[in-house]
Amino acid sequence: QKRGQSSIEYLMITGLVLVILLPFAYYSIREVRLSTIQNSAEDTVRTLAIAADEVYALGPGSRKLVEVDMPEGVIQGVIGCPGACSESAEREIRLTIFVYGNRADVFALAKSQVQGNISISRGRKQVEIIACENYVSIGQSC
Repeated sequence: QKRGQSSIEYLMITGLVLVILLPFAYYSIREVRLSTIQNSAEDTVRTLAIAADEVYALGPGSRKLVEVDMPEGVIQGVIGCPGACSESAEREIRLTIFVYGNRADVFALAKSQVQGNISISRGRKQVEIIACENYVSIGQSC
């Protein structure tokens, strides 16, 4: 009977430790996932901005095909600014992500004015970057 009692006590202690550690594990997994999504979004906008700078430096008619990994949770992608905007908004490449009820903007600035459109569906995709006469086009023709 002594052996059975110590086994039950051991199981109770193990169960209590698991109940205490479970919220910490959940929180850690959630934070890692959020960090991964945010880092992927940052990498995407940075890759597009760098490619835009490269084709801009080479002049009109230059083209480059880049591959980006669109993370899950992207609810909006904005490239440049249609209409009258500030100079920095005309150079902005921005993704808005929505994860766990939080909304965050991730952006990068190109050296030139940018315009375009990019699919926000999750996954790897190839995006064509073209240097036009007065701007750089991302994901569409001049």
